Formats: sequence, structure tokens, C-alpha cells
Amino acid sequence: MTQHFPLPKKLDPINKYTALLVRGAIVGTGIVGLAIFVRSSRWFATYQHVKQIPQDFYRLGIQMKGIVRELDKNGNICVEHIPAYTLPKILRFGRSSKSTNLLNLQLAGLDVSPVGIDYLNKDLRLEGRPIVFSVVKLVEKQKDVAEADITLKKPLRKINLNVELIRKGYARVFTLDNYEHVQALQFNSNYSRLITRLLTCEKVAERRGLGLWERTTWVETFASYPSTFVQIFKQSAIFKLCLLAYWLIYDLFLKLIAFSKQIFYLAKTFGIYLMEAYQRFVRLVDRLNGWYLNLKNSAKRTKRIE
Repeated sequence: MTQHFPLPKKLDPINKYTALLVRGAIVGTGIVGLAIFVRSSRWFATYQHVKQIPQDFYRLGIQMKGIVRELDKNGNICVEHIPAYTLPKILRFGRSSKSTNLLNLQLAGLDVSPVGIDYLNKDLRLEGRPIVFSVVKLVEKQKDVAEADITLKKPLRKINLNVELIRKGYARVFTLDNYEHVQALQFNSNYSRLITRLLTCEKVAERRGLGLWERTTWVETFASYPSTFVQIFKQSAIFKLCLLAYWLIYDLFLKLIAFSKQIFYLAKTFGIYLMEAYQRFVRLVDRLNGWYLNLKNSAKRTKRIE
């Protein structure tokens, strides 16, 4: 008895492509969801304004990376934020490769002197350098500026700019007369810890007499007396009269030198012309003498012939 096996069914190509389409849609949706999650994550985000920074960064003092692009005369540091992790190129759609907006930062708790700003510009050459910073609080009067604890990254070491300026005496900590400073000390733990560290460094700078705390010693005071006496003497009428006489004599001496040079030139020229005239006179006398001798000899020869 023969057995009849069922023939295999042929797959419909429409059902085949439909399954692939469904799988592709699922995978694509997953990729898009992952991209949206990554783009919205704070570890991949690029902040272009201090208000975009999450409040957790202010509260926890989370460090961020950036590059200094500008330092103005008021001490505002314009920083280009760099995310903690860089996105692949395929996930950067809709984002410009060059950020035009920069984060405006100030050194937290510091009243920076003009000398300190020059130190950041000329000595540390801050522009274009990579930094690590943690924002502490927003400035009440300038909502687009945040105070931050900034550290400059160098090849062999790191320099905390807040501490460095205080140690060298180029800045001082805000006093208790500053209402915003007092409020931050009471309600911002990160700010109060930073100020405690800065006050310790400020005491060292004040004890050493550095920068803003520089004071004159008794040796410098005693050494300044001769210079003070010299300044008083220079402003006196006697000194001005002596100075006037000196310049008159000096100018007269220069005029005499110029006049003597002119006299010497004229005498030299007159001597040259006189020498040429004398040489011509000598030649004339020699000619007359020769003519007379020739005439005398011819007369003698005539007498002999006769």
C-alpha cells in the first residue's frame, strides 16, 4: 500500500517580506528610542547656557569638562562645554558640530583684582586651555552667569584657579557685607566648603604680605626717604634755575661747536685757494726769471758777434 506524503507548501513572498518589514520596524524603533535616550542623557548632553545645566549638578557639585574660549576684563570666563562622553556621528543628527553659545562662568566666591585677570591672561594663558569645573550657584543679578570652582588642566599638574589667585594675593574672598555671599554660605553646602578652603589660603597670603596684602616694611619706608627728598628738591626754584642755566650753557656750547666747524671749513677752503694762488705766483715768477735769463744770454751772444 503506497503512502502519500503531503507536498511542502510554497511560501508566499508577500508574507516573507512582511515579516522582514516588521522585524526591521522593531529594530529601527529600538535604535531611534536608544538614540533619543542617549541624546537626552546628561552624560551626552552639551550645555550652551548655564540655565540648561540640571540642578543636580549645582547641588552635588558634579564636575564637567570644557575649553576656555574667552576671558573678559570683568573676570567672566566663557567656556565651551564638552560632554562627558562623545556621541557617535550617526547619533549627532540635528546637532551643529560647532557650538556658538558659551557658558559664562565666574570664579566662585572671589573678588578678582585687575592684576589677577592679567595673571590669568598672560601668565596662565587661559584661552584655549582645557578645564574641569563644577558649577556652584547662579549669580542673582546676572542670571546668565554661574559661579564655578574651576581647575586648569596642564600636562604635568592641575591648577585650581580659585585657590591659585587667593594664594598669590590676586583676589580676595567676598566679605560678609555681600548679601548674596552670606545667603549662599547658609544654604549652599558646596559653596560654604569652598569658601572655608579659600579663607585658609587667604590667611596665608595675608600673613606673607602677597599681592593685595602687600605692606611696606620699615626698611622700605626708610629707603623711600631719599627719593622723597629728591622729589622735593626737584620741585624747588633753585633746582629749576640750575637746570635752566645748565641747558643754556649746553645749548651755547653746541652753538659754539657748530660755529667753530663753520670757521674751520671756511679757513680750510681759504687755505686751499691761497695755496693754489701761491703756486700760480711761483710758476709766474719762474717764467719771468727764465724769460729774463734768456733775454740776457741772447744780448751777450749779440755783443760777441759784433
